Amino acid sequence: MTNRVRINPDRGPLGTVTEIELVNAGGGNTIDFDFTDELWDAVGSIDPNTTCIALTAEGKNFCLGGDLSAFSAAADPGEYVSELADRLHRSIRAIRALHVPIVVGVQGWAAGAGMSLAMLGDICVAETSTKFRTAYGAVGLTPDGGLSWALPRAVGRAVALDLFLTQRSMDADEAHRLGAVSRIVDDGRARDLVRELAGGISSGPRAAIRATTMLVDEGVNASFSNHLDAEAASIGWAAGGAEGREGVDAFLNRRRPNFASVDSAVAERN
Repeated sequence: MTNRVRINPDRGPLGTVTEIELVNAGGGNTIDFDFTDELWDAVGSIDPNTTCIALTAEGKNFCLGGDLSAFSAAADPGEYVSELADRLHRSIRAIRALHVPIVVGVQGWAAGAGMSLAMLGDICVAETSTKFRTAYGAVGLTPDGGLSWALPRAVGRAVALDLFLTQRSMDADEAHRLGAVSRIVDDGRARDLVRELAGGISSGPRAAIRATTMLVDEGVNASFSNHLDAEAASIGWAAGGAEGREGVDAFLNRRRPNFASVDSAVAERN
């Protein structure tokens, strides 16, 4: 069996950057049961001290989506695809439940559920020649992997439906202009920048970063007034904690904050 997913932990003074790497490059990193099971095992092995997740892929394409040949060969395609989506979704739920930043590096094509995985990132780095395509409608299917949730929130309902209904592709420049991509880099540079960004994030205030990620996630469905209350509670909690005190003291004394010195004393927000 060809390996589909590899996990690469990089332990530093404040915790761990965990890189989840798609490694079935010859198969376009397409998604089948082996892929979803290996992804689930990888997610389950993530170090609890992880402060940032990097999602990258080997090969010329990030991910071409579901393995359509496996769909076609299944005795019951509907049952097969539903089960495949459920298995993919359990890993996506588990990754998001960690409430740590996710940095994704995309090259080549991100199509179908591959585009869903790209949109999983809090920061998405795309190479110059990257192309995105929802692809589902072209084969008579509907979205999975959270794409029908994430894409409208990134680019707006009208553009999302344009991409879903017309099957047109979106290049890196358009994706960046619309807000689906955070940064564009030269071809061959996405993985390096993702690792650099993830390492930089992991050297910051761990508890504050986790709480910030939670605020942004929770704010999607909160009323503005309720979210202001949540922000006030969170910043008060942060200011009273070891990280906040270290950060403010460092700023006032014109020195670089040393969050590693206080990390063990941080009580993380639930």
